[in-house]
This record gives sequence, C-alpha cells and structure tokens, in this order.
Amino acid sequence: MSSSVISTTRPLSILSDFVVEELPIILNEIDSDIAQLSLTRKTEKLTKIIENQAISDNVLSLLDLTFLEAAFYANNLEIPESLISLTDTYANHFCVLPMLTYELIILVNPSQDLRLFSSQETGEHEKLFYESHKSVEAKLSPLINFLLEISRENKFGQKSLRQLRTLVPNMKAAVEQMLGLMSRMSAPEYNIFRRYFTKHPTRDFPGASGAYSALFPTLDQLLRVEIAEVRFKEELLPQTEVTGMTNIAMYEKAKKWRIWNGQTMISKLKNSNEPLKEDFVEVLNEILNAMANFRKKHLCAVAKHIPQVFEGKKAGTGGVKNAPDFLKEAINQTKDSKIL
Repeated sequence: MSSSVISTTRPLSILSDFVVEELPIILNEIDSDIAQLSLTRKTEKLTKIIENQAISDNVLSLLDLTFLEAAFYANNLEIPESLISLTDTYANHFCVLPMLTYELIILVNPSQDLRLFSSQETGEHEKLFYESHKSVEAKLSPLINFLLEISRENKFGQKSLRQLRTLVPNMKAAVEQMLGLMSRMSAPEYNIFRRYFTKHPTRDFPGASGAYSALFPTLDQLLRVEIAEVRFKEELLPQTEVTGMTNIAMYEKAKKWRIWNGQTMISKLKNSNEPLKEDFVEVLNEILNAMANFRKKHLCAVAKHIPQVFEGKKAGTGGVKNAPDFLKEAINQTKDSKIL
C-alpha cells in the first residue's frame, strides 16, 4: 500500500497501525493470558503517546479507538482508562457517540485499508460482510436521495418519473447482494466476529448492528403511512438510561435524512391530483415489494447465521428482543403499505 493512502487511512499513526496490522493477530489468540496481557500493555502504551498529540480531524481516528475498545469488552477484558478517556475526547470532538457504530464500521471503514477483528479465513468472511453492507448502502443511497428530492419539492413530473424508474433496479440489486452474502458466508465464521458488535457494557449503547443503518428507517418514513410515525416515535426517539441521548443518535446519516413531518410520499399522492399519480404509485409499489423481499432475505440470514436469535433464545445484535417477531412484523407492514 502506498504511503499516501496510509497517511489518510491511519490518522492515529502507530495506534492505527496497531489496529490494522496487529490487533487481528492478537485477537486470534485472545483466550491466552499472553495475548490478553499484550493487548492491554500495547494499548496503554499507544494511547498515552496519542493523547499528547493534536486531535485528528479524520473520523477514522474514532473508528480505531472504538474498534480497540470493542476488542476488550467483547472478550470480557477491562478497558484501560487511557483508552476510555481518549475515546471520549474524540467522540466529543466529532459530536457523536463514544462507541463503535454501524456507520463507523461500515461507512467509515476504508476498503483499501479495512479494519478487521479477525484474520486468515475468518478475516475473509468478515471482509465479505463489511463489503456487502457497503455495497447495499451504495446502491440504496441514490434512490433515497432522489425520493427525498421528489418529496420535498413535490417533483411528480415526467422527468422525475423516468429517473426514479432508473433507480428502482438498485433496490432489487440490494436483495441480490443479501442473497450473495448468505450463500458465501458460513455461520461459524460469522459468529467469531459478530461478538464484537455486542452491546457496550458500561456506556449503555447497543451493538453495531445493521438495524442501525439509516436506509430502511428513512424509506419507512418516505413510503409507509401506518408505521412511519410509530417507528419514529417509539424506535428512534426513546432515550437511553445512562446518556439521556435518543436512539436517533445511532443513525448519523438519518440526521441528514430526518424528514418525518406527518406525511409520506404515499399520503401526498393519495391526496393529490397529479396527472402521473398512477405511474408513481406503480413505481413506489415496486420499491415496497423489493423492500419486503430484502427483509425476507434478512430474516433468512438470521435463521441461518444466528439460529439462537431466530429461535428467540437471544436478543439480536442491535439488542432487539424477539428479533424474529420484529422482522416478521416489518415484512408484513411493508407488504400492507402497498397502494391499492
């Protein structure tokens, strides 16, 4: 890798180097006392060096710090105070939560210098998991951005309809991406690195779950009349006990996409006299169909890769209890949102 790439993807210098190059190897042996001691000593040494340096404005720095924290608490190891302090400092600097979020691990984590918890074959599966989610985000973001533009500006003309039709295949491609991930990733390999996405034991924040991708909450707000307000009020706004922060803080992208104002695109169309109303309804129904299919594949992925969650014996990665019921309800509500 070129030095120019490293200079932009490793903002904390020697600490970033440690996270990328050494951490996966240490975690491969983390059950041994030697590996645990090595992790603690190196972390204490590196954080004390970094805390005397100027704060980096590259958000990758927070990814490295929260990634390192997860390496400790996922293995029931005490997090060094120097690491906790440094993580808090950087989180305050960026005005975000001091934790490893979905958006950090998927959207910020650079493909050319990927942060991984595992190595060797398991590392390849972990890389596949991150890159598949990156691909889904890349496919659906343009669709959401354009739906937002149509909704905000009431652009229900022929030009918007043509462009929207060109973006619908992105939703279907996201379904295929999920199918590909399911077929290629094994359950044993997935569960080796999934434990690093668990709830933070002291900060009272849920894990870095795909449940905290802003994609589907935003699509729900845009398209689903019955569920949008309920989800917004009950799922995004409740406060955590420790911080008093609302759950919407888990969705950094959703802060930019936050749109709920009591109306959706569907409710606007139902109450309009737009000449292309039926054409738009047809396309939006196609999107809703694809959303339901994506959620079906997600449910199948849960059944295959984390059967204890599917059977209701454990909470989902994002801390959702009775995750299968939650996912099934989401599928049914998406189907019911179709415009007849």
